[in-house]
Amino acid sequence: MQNKHPLQLAVEELQKMPTIDIKGKSYTQVSTRLAVFRKYFPDASISTILVHDDEQRVVIQARITIGDTVISTGFAEEFRGDGWINATSALENAETSSIGRALAGLSLHGNEFASSFEVSNAISQREASTTLSKNSSQDNTIQQSNSIEANIQKMGLGLEPMPDGSISIMGNSYPHIQELKKMGCLWQAQLKRWMLPQVQKRAA
Repeated sequence: MQNKHPLQLAVEELQKMPTIDIKGKSYTQVSTRLAVFRKYFPDASISTILVHDDEQRVVIQARITIGDTVISTGFAEEFRGDGWINATSALENAETSSIGRALAGLSLHGNEFASSFEVSNAISQREASTTLSKNSSQDNTIQQSNSIEANIQKMGLGLEPMPDGSISIMGNSYPHIQELKKMGCLWQAQLKRWMLPQVQKRAA
């Protein structure tokens, strides 16, 4: 039986290594791929070259060599301030990504590949998207509340905060019953007052 090439063994082992699931895709971190590569290619070396570096962006090339022969290369470009990681670690991010791409050039990517920083960026972007959606919802709530308050003031009615955080409507509200109902205001029989919708209470 013919012995398998070290690269084939490395690929087979990498396929069994743990991955990180991001949006339904499996990513193998660079550190995992690098450890497998070192195991099967102990005489290989990995070097990185700073190709470009200024206040805006950084570009790094990674080279994998065995002896004097370059067997794979990878480039990575990152923009400073692009995401929370690049705000402080654009250089490190680019270096890790360039090594990941050089390893991928040897088929050591393990399904779909990304550097650990890229995985973190994906998580960060997903969280940022969630936060943005939440903030947008809150902004809509506040805008809706402000609109209701403005309409009530146009009716010549006043507003009074209550101890429980709710807001009651003061004044002669009888001529405006239908308008108040359409805005979602509620009649409190015990207080004999109309109350602003609960959305106004949460936004206050």
